[in-house]
Amino acid sequence: MISSSERLELIKTLSSLPEAQFKQVAFALNPPKGSLPTETSQGKTAAALLDWVESPTGRGMNALRGILEDLGITPPAPSGICPYKGLSYFDCNDKDYKYFYGREALTQVLLDRVNQDNFLAIVGASGSGKSSVLQAGLLQHLKDKGDSEICILVPGEHPLQSLARAFIDEDSDRLDRAAQQAKAEALIAGGADGLRRLVQNSEAQRVVLVVDQFEEAFTLCQDKTERQAFFETLLGGLEATSSQLCLILAMRSDFVGKCFEQDYGGLAEAVNDHLKLVLPMTTEELTQAIEEPARQTGVSLEPGLTQALLKDLEQSPGGLPLLQYTLTELWQRQQGYQLKLSVYHQLGGVTGTLKQRADQVYESLTPEQRQTAKHIFLSLTQLGEGAEDTRRRVTQDSLVSSRYPENRVTEVVKQLADANLVVTDDQGEQRTATVDVAHEALIRIWPKLRQWLDENRDLLRQQRKVELAAEEWKAQGYKSGYLLQGLPLIEAKQFPTKNPAELPLSGLANTFIQTSIRQQQINRLKTASWLLIPAALVVGLVEYSIRESGIKADYARLDSESMSEEKQAVQDLVAGCSRQQQMKWIPHYFSERIFGHCRSLIGASLSDSDLNSTNLSNANLSNATLSNADLRNVNLSNANLSNAYIFASAFYNANLSNANLSRTFLNNAELSANLHNADLNNAELRNTDLNNANLSNANLSNANLSDAQNLTESQLTQAKLCRTTLPDNITFDPNRDCEALGIDPETGEDIGL
Repeated sequence: MISSSERLELIKTLSSLPEAQFKQVAFALNPPKGSLPTETSQGKTAAALLDWVESPTGRGMNALRGILEDLGITPPAPSGICPYKGLSYFDCNDKDYKYFYGREALTQVLLDRVNQDNFLAIVGASGSGKSSVLQAGLLQHLKDKGDSEICILVPGEHPLQSLARAFIDEDSDRLDRAAQQAKAEALIAGGADGLRRLVQNSEAQRVVLVVDQFEEAFTLCQDKTERQAFFETLLGGLEATSSQLCLILAMRSDFVGKCFEQDYGGLAEAVNDHLKLVLPMTTEELTQAIEEPARQTGVSLEPGLTQALLKDLEQSPGGLPLLQYTLTELWQRQQGYQLKLSVYHQLGGVTGTLKQRADQVYESLTPEQRQTAKHIFLSLTQLGEGAEDTRRRVTQDSLVSSRYPENRVTEVVKQLADANLVVTDDQGEQRTATVDVAHEALIRIWPKLRQWLDENRDLLRQQRKVELAAEEWKAQGYKSGYLLQGLPLIEAKQFPTKNPAELPLSGLANTFIQTSIRQQQINRLKTASWLLIPAALVVGLVEYSIRESGIKADYARLDSESMSEEKQAVQDLVAGCSRQQQMKWIPHYFSERIFGHCRSLIGASLSDSDLNSTNLSNANLSNATLSNADLRNVNLSNANLSNAYIFASAFYNANLSNANLSRTFLNNAELSANLHNADLNNAELRNTDLNNANLSNANLSNANLSDAQNLTESQLTQAKLCRTTLPDNITFDPNRDCEALGIDPETGEDIGL
């Protein structure tokens, strides 16, 4: 069917024709006798004629347009909306369902299942159309019915967080969403009971909780404890609210076996009893999926094209995304409102279209951009262990390294997204964009990517193994018990020498390896110190001179124009501060040689520095200048930043717990960081962005928070306030904690506790 606006334009065109010319059009179309009204206006007759043209027995819109053009009349152009989805799925929204054909029977079966029961597992091969029939079929019907609240999630690396986000109202403003997320995460942390409360407080008659791409709970979530808790929360919540909650899972068929490896709180039994397979579409269903969307928009397929598509699909199991991508390319190259068979052959058929397009996009990049694109696609692929390789959603920040700078990653991601090879999703609250391949079909059929994966599979496994261990070390508070030892440490140390350019380790992983090496050195020192001490006495003077020369060189590099050299110099100067503080019993001479230096950075000029992901724990940066510095993910726990000038710097995800920030100038900084126990006495925080900052037990006495951005009262509940200048949206007493702090609220003098 054509759009309503195009229909009105056609009726207007036909109504305005001279009567003789209108009769010519009707005669040429040759509608059945009696199908047009008599003795009525030409406009009503035109509308009736158009109804017949669009009917299954009618001539079709292309025939009408051709007749009008033969008479020298220009018909209105057909709708510009492409009814095909490329590598995306048909979504649950106001337009996609209009062009979703071929799955009516399966949709009805799924509806019947959901109406009769409260659990459904939709299972199909990659490329079978699971997400489309779930979203544009089943969920669209439930949405149209109007008595259900639909909550959708994909598990990702942290499925419990994803589950909490599924209950957030995306139409609310940013602060409300952040507050909703905090409350939802707190409830989900309580397991099944928390999910029960979220469901029972819904105003809808029924809550339909949908977990699409359920296999991510196995492929992306590496924390077995969190995975188990996720499953138990879902199934426990379902049991507690069986009359109100309906749980729907959609997953790839090659991951069903994972559900049966353990009990997982009853998951295996539930999937086994409520499984519905998404089988390949029949020839009739495929024909509908090919032809009907085009007909809806007034465009036809050249004779023979449908048959060619169907023949190629027989050789391509799981080829629905390839079919949609090919039809999208044909749509963009249509000629005279018709999709052409000759163009289809030029594109290379169903399997060749995507390969050809991916190659064209890759070849259009510069050599540096090609290396970056290769790095991106490898990062977006989860290696299969006993199964096919799958997609791997990552943050765009994680793709950035010294080898692949942020500006180049950003421009290449944009070009790949514009070509519909990857998709991006900007996470508003977290200010972090995620990147994903548009569909796993690209991983399966693009020869260049398959070659990259085959050549680098072992190295990728080693890289991911080290980075996963580093993430676990970070999650466990950087405890020494989670550092590498023995053979894993040897392999991690050797990894950068095997392929340092192609597969760089993250900043956290490099710090993890260096810290593991230092811990190994400590262990060796403890067992053989009686041999090391005499040796140290012999070479001490010479070694001291060499070491001090290196330190002078590091201080000189602080003024280097190279950001990477400056960053390395900072890391070298303070690498041992944290461990030296923990191991005070070791004499300074030995601790500096075991753990690294801990030299002063008092008054250091580090404006515009890139210190992303560095470990500056316990460093002395008092009076330092760090304006416009990149301090994302930096560890500044227990650091001394008193009197520092840190104007407009980015602290996203930084750790400033127990840091001394007294009299620090932080105006216009982005301080989404951990400030637990931080001393912010007399700190300047005007216009600072404190979104999601942890201020528990932080000392904010005499601090200036006027015009602070995204600061909520919940963040200040456990902070210490005295003579604090607060923004207008905070109603707390600025002298609330003066008595506990032993400070006179009038004079600011210390009156003792």
